[in-house]
Formats: sequence, C-alpha cells, structure tokens
Amino acid sequence: MRHIALHPSCKIALYIFRMLALYSSTGRILIKNSNVDQEEDLYNIASYHKCLVDRYKSNTKVLEELNLQLDRKLINELAVRFVTDCRTLHKESVDDLLVYYICGYVFHARPFLIDHCKECKKSVICKELEVPDDFSPANLTILKNKGGLTFVTIPMFLSFRTIEAAVAKHFANEKHVYITNTYEICIDAISQSRIHPLFCDAHREHSLPLLIREYVHIRFFFEEKRYKDMHFSKLNTQCKTDVKKAKSK
Repeated sequence: MRHIALHPSCKIALYIFRMLALYSSTGRILIKNSNVDQEEDLYNIASYHKCLVDRYKSNTKVLEELNLQLDRKLINELAVRFVTDCRTLHKESVDDLLVYYICGYVFHARPFLIDHCKECKKSVICKELEVPDDFSPANLTILKNKGGLTFVTIPMFLSFRTIEAAVAKHFANEKHVYITNTYEICIDAISQSRIHPLFCDAHREHSLPLLIREYVHIRFFFEEKRYKDMHFSKLNTQCKTDVKKAKSK
C-alpha cells in the first residue's frame, strides 16, 4: 500500500473502491428474511473487512521481503563505493542547512538506530561543542537549538548530502508521482552514491540501509506536501470560491 507518504497507491485505492461499491450495493438486502418470497434467509459469506484484512496481511509480507531486497542492494552497492572523503563531490548550497537538520531529526525521532552500540553512535552523532565553528551547514540547527536538537558528525552529513543529491534528482522529474515503483527507483539511484562507511563493521549491514530508507521516507513526505501545494493550491482556491458563490445565490 506504499506511495508518497501515507496515501495508498492508485491500484490499492481502486481495489478498496470496488470492495466498498460492491458492499454498499448489496448491504441493504443482507438482512434476515429479506428474500422476495420471505422464506430463505440471506447471509453475508465474506465481509469486505475480512477481505481487506487478509489483503493487508499478504501485502505486509510482500513489503517485508521487498525491504530486505532493498537493504541487500543498498549495502552491497554502497560497500564497493565507500570513500574516506566525499566533501568535493558536491558544492555547498543553502539546502545543506536543511539536510543537516533532517539528519539530526532522523536520530532524534528514531533513537533505536543507534541505541544498541556506542561505536555506531559515535560515528554519526556528536555534541554541539564538537561542531567546528566554520561548519556552516550546522548553523540552522544551532540557531533553533534550545537543548533538545541532535547534531550529527561531518561524515554523516557529507554522506547524506550525497544521498540528497540523488533524491533531488529523482524528484526533479515531475512524472515520478505517476510511477508505481517510484520508491524502488529512488533507492536504486541512491545505491550508486559514494558515501562514508557509517556505523561500526558489526552493525553497518543492518543500520545503514535502514537509516537511508528512513531518510527517504521523510523526503517523500515533504515531496508530497510540496507537490500538492504546487499543483492543487489554485484548484482548491477555485473550488472554495465556487462554493461561496453558490451559497450567496
């Protein structure tokens, strides 16, 4: 049931619509002694609730298998492209402020990514005083910090600045919203990136792909809001105007 953010894909939405349309048209006659001759009772053999629950369980299994495949692809492809310094791969920009802020938010909202190992935590998290004074990407986080924000290490930021470049290139194509497997295509593009070997050797195979997927989930959520604001704001305004005109008549 994946698509941008929490909305169902077009295929799943049509499936739900067919189920509800069929149930609503037959629901009125599914009453005891409602047959024409009033002799035979009609019974609902399978409710749409049971069908949807069964479909959800099967989709959950498929999603788990897909996530495992994506994790294997990410770690196998990235492992052969690890670098010691990816600072020169991309130029500095204003977006670096947001990338650094989101990186800190990922660990703040999902602490399970680093709670299991001190070495893993040390490779991606740092204290505010450990951030260099001339490191401009952290300025927004420092400005907004009141004691509860999370700061990430420079290798962590540089790695996800490279990943953000792949995600932004994927979103640059407006047709990505019409592609069923747009998430998988985005992950494939990220797997070709050159990043730092984050986390310790013992936990990198599990934690790094999971961290990347969590970051991509956040980016898809914001992309949905951006796309809706860009393409539907005028339409929503026009609809509200039409409703007000209709009420005034």
